[in-house]
Amino acid sequence: MSDDVRLTKSELISFAAAIFTVVGVAPDMAARWAEAVVWANLRGVDSHGVIRIPRYVDLLKKKSINPRPTMRLERSAGAIAVLDADRAPGAIGMARAMDEAIARAKDVHVGWCAAKNITHAGAVGYFALQ
Repeated sequence: MSDDVRLTKSELISFAAAIFTVVGVAPDMAARWAEAVVWANLRGVDSHGVIRIPRYVDLLKKKSINPRPTMRLERSAGAIAVLDADRAPGAIGMARAMDEAIARAKDVHVGWCAAKNITHAGAVGYFALQ
C-alpha cells in the first residue's frame, strides 16, 4: 500500500482553484489561474506549477498580489493595447492581455498588448500558445 495520492487534471485544477478562492481570489479568476498552474505541471515545467501555490498564497496574504483587481485598458489603438492589471495574479493579468491581443488581431490582423502592474506570470508558454 502506497501513501501516494493521484488526482486527475480536473481534480487538481479544482483543488488549486479552491485554495485561491479561500484566500480571496474571485472564483472565475481562481479557476483560470489554477488552469495555468496545472498546465505548467502537465508540460513538465514543475517549477512554475502547483509547487508555487504556497508562495502565491503568501503574496496574496501580504497584499503583494491583488486578489480582486480592477484591470483596465489604458490605451487601445489599431493593433496595440496597454493593460494596467492592478497587481492581478500574473496568470490573470497575462490571460487578460492575451484576450486583448487576440481581439486586436481579429480587428486588424495583428495584435499586441503590453501588461503592466502584474505579478509573477508563471509559465508564459501557456499564454503564447493561445
